Amino acid sequence: MKSILANTRLGGLGKGVEMGVIGRLTKGLAGAAAVLLFIGVAAALFGSFAGAAGAAGSQYVASTQHITSGTGGGDCGNIGTWNSSTDTCTLGGNLAFASGAGIEIDSNSVTLNGGGYTMTGAGDNAADGVYLPGISGATVEKVTIDAFNNGVNLTGGQMNTVQQVATSGNGNTGISLTNANNNMVMSNNSNADGVGINLASSAYNTIMMNMVMGATMGDGISLQDSPNNSFTSNSSDMNAGNGYCIDPGNDNNSFTGNEASGNANNGFWLNQSDGNTIVGNTSTNNNMSGMSSSMGSMAGQGEISLQDSSNNQIYHNNFTSSSTPQASVTGTSTGNVFNLPAPVGGNYWSSWTSPDSDNDGFVDSPYVFMGGQDNLPLTAPVGSGKPSLGLGAPTSFWASLSDFDSSLLSVTWTVSNTGTAEAWSVQLTGSSNTNGVTLASTLPAAVGSGDILPGASGTATLKYSVPAGVTAWVSALSGSAEDGVGATYTYP
Repeated sequence: MKSILANTRLGGLGKGVEMGVIGRLTKGLAGAAAVLLFIGVAAALFGSFAGAAGAAGSQYVASTQHITSGTGGGDCGNIGTWNSSTDTCTLGGNLAFASGAGIEIDSNSVTLNGGGYTMTGAGDNAADGVYLPGISGATVEKVTIDAFNNGVNLTGGQMNTVQQVATSGNGNTGISLTNANNNMVMSNNSNADGVGINLASSAYNTIMMNMVMGATMGDGISLQDSPNNSFTSNSSDMNAGNGYCIDPGNDNNSFTGNEASGNANNGFWLNQSDGNTIVGNTSTNNNMSGMSSSMGSMAGQGEISLQDSSNNQIYHNNFTSSSTPQASVTGTSTGNVFNLPAPVGGNYWSSWTSPDSDNDGFVDSPYVFMGGQDNLPLTAPVGSGKPSLGLGAPTSFWASLSDFDSSLLSVTWTVSNTGTAEAWSVQLTGSSNTNGVTLASTLPAAVGSGDILPGASGTATLKYSVPAGVTAWVSALSGSAEDGVGATYTYP
C-alpha cells in the first residue's frame, strides 16, 4: 500500500509558568513539528429515536401550545424553556397531550428543540404533534412524536427544516408536507406510522438520510403532484404498500442512493409521473404480498413498475429478488430509458447476470420485461468493490484545560470519498503510536455519520496521551468501510 506522509504542528507539551486559561489552552502549539505517518492509507483509503406511548414521567398537556417569536415564546414556558436570542423553545421533559392538543408553531424562524424528549398524543388522530401553518424558516428537531394524526405537519411555508425527529404510531403520516416548497427533511426515523413521509403539491424539497419502516396504511415514502424534489440516501423497508410511491403527477424528481426492501408492493412505483431520474438506488425482495391490485401491475412486479409514465431515466440501480420479472412498464408510457451508452450501462438485475463473453461488465443480451428493456444490464451490483477514500492532513487542539493538564491532545482526522460510489459505515479501527504515545479514545470511531457520499468528507476526533517531553511520534492508522452491497473492507 502507498503511504501518505503528513506534517502537522502538534507542538511541544512542556508546562512552565502558570498562565491564564486562554494562554494555557494554546501554550505548546508552537513547539516542534510532529510527523505523523499514516501507514497503508493510500489514495484509496480508505444513522434514531424510539417512541413509546405514555413515556414515563410525562407532563399532561390539556390544550394546544402555541409557540411564537419574541419575548416569552408564546406558550413555550408551559412546556420548556425559551431562548429569545435564538427564538428557540427547548422542551423540558416528556409530554402527554389530551385529545385535539399538540404544538403549533405560529411564527417564522422559530426552532422547536425536543431535547430528546417524547411527545405522546391521545391516539385518536384528532391533532398533529407539531403543526406549522404557512410558516417559513422554522426548525423542528431532536424529538420523538407518537400517536398523533401527523407527527409533523408542514402546510404551506418554505425553508423549514425537520431533522432528528422520530415518529411512531401516528395514524396518518410521520412527516407530512402539503403545498410546502424548498424545505429540508433530514435524518428522521419513521416507525409504524400510517405513511412514513408524504409530499402533496410540494416542490423543490430535499428529503435525505431518513429511515422509514413498517408503514401500516400503505407506502413508506409517497408523493402526489409534487415535482422537482430530491430524495437522497433514504431507506424505506417492510411497509404495507410501496417503498416509494410516485403517484400521480410527480415530474422531474431525482432519487439517488435510496434503498427499499421487504415492502408488500413495489420497491419503486411510478404512475402518471414523467421526467424522473432514478439512479444509484437499491431495491431488494419487494412484492412480499405476492398479490395483484386494482392498479394492475402495481403490486405484481416487485422491484420497479411504471404505469402511464414517460421519459424517466432509470440506470445504475440494483434490483435484487428471487421473483421474475423484476420490472414492468404498462399503459401509455414512452421514452423511458433503462440504460445509458457504455461505459455507463444499465442496471443490475439479479435474475439476469450472465453470460459476459467479452468481459466488458455487461450481460451479452438485453434484459427484456413487459413494456421495456435494459440493453446493457450489469453483471455485478452497482457500488460493489472497495470504496475509494482519501485521508487529509489532521488538525490538533486542546479540547479543554483538563485535557491540557492531563496531556491529552485531540487530533481530528478527515476522510474524503474520492470515488464515484457511496462509502458506508466508515470508521477508524486502530491507531498504533511510537515514543510512548497511547490512544486514549475508544475504537472503533465512526467517521462523521458513518456514510460518506461521493465528493463529501467526514471527520473523527481521537485523543492521544502524550508523555512529557515528547514532541513527535509516528501513528499507524487503520480503518474499515462497507460498499453499497454490504461487503466490508479494511485499510490498509
